[in-house]
Amino acid sequence: MPPLPLPDPELADDTIRLRAPTVADVPAITEACQDPDIQRFTFVPVPYGEDDARDWVAGAPARAAAGQQLSLVIADAGDRPKLLGTAGLLRPDWTQRTIEIGYWVAPWARGRAIAVRAVKLLAPWALRTLDLARVACDVDVDNAASRQVAQRAGFVAEDVPLAPIVVKGRTWNLVSYSLRPEHVAS
Repeated sequence: MPPLPLPDPELADDTIRLRAPTVADVPAITEACQDPDIQRFTFVPVPYGEDDARDWVAGAPARAAAGQQLSLVIADAGDRPKLLGTAGLLRPDWTQRTIEIGYWVAPWARGRAIAVRAVKLLAPWALRTLDLARVACDVDVDNAASRQVAQRAGFVAEDVPLAPIVVKGRTWNLVSYSLRPEHVAS
């Protein structure tokens, strides 16, 4: 598999920037991942401890080099490097030229369209830079906030519901959204 490069230059707007995670992010990641919604609607381990955050940060370069996952931190765009959430690209299918996008926003950063901004930066970059035909966003049907993020970021709901999956002992019914090159203004 080809590696997943870090965006260079960093992806940013006037509010956020997407950057590689660092050890300094571990306390904030650990704190954010105590949130019941992050634990319910993402694949983070439960319970989530500091070792989980350290492993995620430490493993990010190897996952990207192996072409498995690009893990990024959503941070304030200004001089304050405060972590607001994470965004990433995962589960690439290079034959079909598709990849999935995932994200979560820390409880202290919600209500500011942080995830929408991150997805609007990362997904079009992935389409262009990785020469993809599609970026998918698969969301639990019960996660209304994440479904709204996908829609506000320009993703189109696909008519075919995905087969349920079982994660953390719970059945997830997923709806898939996609962003294709023709959905992105040039």
